[in-house]
Amino acid sequence: MPAAVLNSPTKDTEIPSHVRLAIWLNKLPQNPLPIDTTIARQVLRLLSDDDCDCPQLARLIKQDPALCLKLFHCADEAMRDRDGDIQHIAHLISLMGFGRLESIIRQCQYTQRRQQGLQEIYGASLLAAHLASELLSIRHGAANERFFIPTLLFNAPLWLMWASAPKTMIQGQHKVSKEQRAIIRTGRKMLGFELPELFKKARSFVHLPKITQKALAIDINDNRQFWATANHLGDTKLEQWLKEDKQAKQRFYSVETGIYLLNQYTLAIYLDWNGKHIRRYTRLLCRHLKMDEQEFGATILDLAMHMPLPHYLKGQLSPIQRLRGLHREEHQGNNSQNSSIEAWLKKIRACDSVDSALQQTLEALAKGVGVEHCIIMEVDDQEIHTQSQYGYAQESPISSFHQQRGNLKNLFSQLIQQPACVAIQNKDLDKAAKKMPAQFAQYCELKPCGFLSVFHEDKPKALIYCDRSQWDTKTHKDFKTVGKHLSKKLKELN
Repeated sequence: MPAAVLNSPTKDTEIPSHVRLAIWLNKLPQNPLPIDTTIARQVLRLLSDDDCDCPQLARLIKQDPALCLKLFHCADEAMRDRDGDIQHIAHLISLMGFGRLESIIRQCQYTQRRQQGLQEIYGASLLAAHLASELLSIRHGAANERFFIPTLLFNAPLWLMWASAPKTMIQGQHKVSKEQRAIIRTGRKMLGFELPELFKKARSFVHLPKITQKALAIDINDNRQFWATANHLGDTKLEQWLKEDKQAKQRFYSVETGIYLLNQYTLAIYLDWNGKHIRRYTRLLCRHLKMDEQEFGATILDLAMHMPLPHYLKGQLSPIQRLRGLHREEHQGNNSQNSSIEAWLKKIRACDSVDSALQQTLEALAKGVGVEHCIIMEVDDQEIHTQSQYGYAQESPISSFHQQRGNLKNLFSQLIQQPACVAIQNKDLDKAAKKMPAQFAQYCELKPCGFLSVFHEDKPKALIYCDRSQWDTKTHKDFKTVGKHLSKKLKELN
């Protein structure tokens, strides 16, 4: 069962559970999911290129779960009169054609900002989909992209819940992840009905692949004995049990069970703060895949480190950061993160050139502080231009941003007058955007952020921009600390 909960639509506890469920089933289709602005722009830009092809588009589109859901619904209509289903994202694109694809994207609602809780569910969904491509396809002898779409869309009901009731979802995920409340008990209390009952009826409010619907219909409470046996038996006894019980074997090794377990495992990575559910689903998943747990651990770490991610899932929300346990810092204190930052500060102090110091600063901010985006702009006598960036697509226009200094009459001109470090919160973003070069504000898609100016030989050398969904006091303090170490190193290099 996906790990999330919703408040009941009314405080009246006397309303029968089936009525509450009916209200939600009617409510969910009325709130369309907006697609990501950055990815939409990149896809439209690529569609205008004569050399554009389906694989290129697929690599971009598969980074936006909401766009994948929208396109699946449209493309699957073209398959209803055929004997087959959609095999992968590139197949989906070829079914609808470039013209139809462009039309759909232009008609969608866009968003640049989304709640962190929804970003976490998107992160879990994308990680599960990539694991399915890497592991589930091998286990079932299929092409490596065969199960990407069915696995990715498993959490679509949760995405729609976020679109319908974001405040309620914030409360629910907080209780499940940070307060470690029991998922089933919390869901029943807040909803007034069992959450799996809603997922079993997903086809009534969202269009999904048939295999995804089968996976959503799995409810661990329906057969506790089966799951307990699969989890607790030793390897030899498990193999003997499945050999004797053909029905149990078919159920345990089915594709839909694999999709279910992958998504439960990745949801646990994002929401399970004490590791209890991660251990359980790791064991079940490895048994389904017939993999050694150590081999599985190495595989997922490698995949999480190299998988393509949308801009909002970089930094502390990235799968690799969650796998490394950084999401537990509120329970374990900040010692782990502080030691990580200190390690990067040592690397800055060890640099023997200005360029290497700037590069190590980028790494320290991205991997030590955990910012989602970072832009280091070099300042010379004529202009300010991007030297390096983290968190944006390689082809992003921000990589080639440049602005003549003579034209600067804004925040940038103020920052390069003397060393400075400023923070900009949500309430000030619109005002701050008007004080920045128009192209910069457009390309970086502002969110809570910090700006830092660094001087070398009494002249402005670099202007650093970093952002994060929650730019809190500690983040700003760490950002400033990295800047101070860079400034000190640059003085030493005089």
